[in-house]
Amino acid sequence: MENTTEVTREKTPAEIKKETAKVNRIAAMARARAAKKSKSLTEVKEVMAAPMVAKEKDNSVINFFTEIDLDSKGNPKASYPFYQNPRQLDEIKEDKRKLEQAVSKGYVDADHLPEVQSRINQYSKQMEALEKHNPDMTKNMDRINKLSKTLADVIAPTMFTRKEMKEGLVDPHEEARRMVEPCIELPKEIRETAIKNGIQVGSDGRVSRDNAVRLWQMCNRTLGQSTDAEYLRRD
Repeated sequence: MENTTEVTREKTPAEIKKETAKVNRIAAMARARAAKKSKSLTEVKEVMAAPMVAKEKDNSVINFFTEIDLDSKGNPKASYPFYQNPRQLDEIKEDKRKLEQAVSKGYVDADHLPEVQSRINQYSKQMEALEKHNPDMTKNMDRINKLSKTLADVIAPTMFTRKEMKEGLVDPHEEARRMVEPCIELPKEIRETAIKNGIQVGSDGRVSRDNAVRLWQMCNRTLGQSTDAEYLRRD
């Protein structure tokens, strides 16, 4: 009898890279759709609003964001705290240096000098504020390390294995769905911490993989460890 068993061919690194790029494109479109949909979801807004302004209980909630990162309602203005993006401070320093150099060399005419000097002063205040609000997380390192490991344990099962990636068994649409749709149920003890750090948590305690990874990255940046989510992918 003729053997009709299909032999699975492992994908080359270039093919895997191409497949990953496809997944990312699909995920980006899914994120855009999810963003539009979330605006009309009253439930999500209610879940996010209340705990964000609540005070920490018994110092059990780890908050990576500082005053400078929050809007008037106490919600994070960006996906990550400013101090976890050193480029932000470097860009301000560089812009300030260029303006100061332009003034010292006489490149700025008299009419525009007050405006430029005002901008330099603004940069100085921004630098002072950014450096002042750089938090000392030393006392929380053990809890942050535990949080990182807990997140890694719930994130990893939602990622296709390296073997599945190599053998071409990954459904790009399913991978994209896991990235942006709530598919991870957070342990109850870390849900308040997630919400406090701007993570959208459903009433059932579920979050998308992207959001879980974002919190994991905050932990690992603080710990000085890798923030590459591929590290979590199992063999």
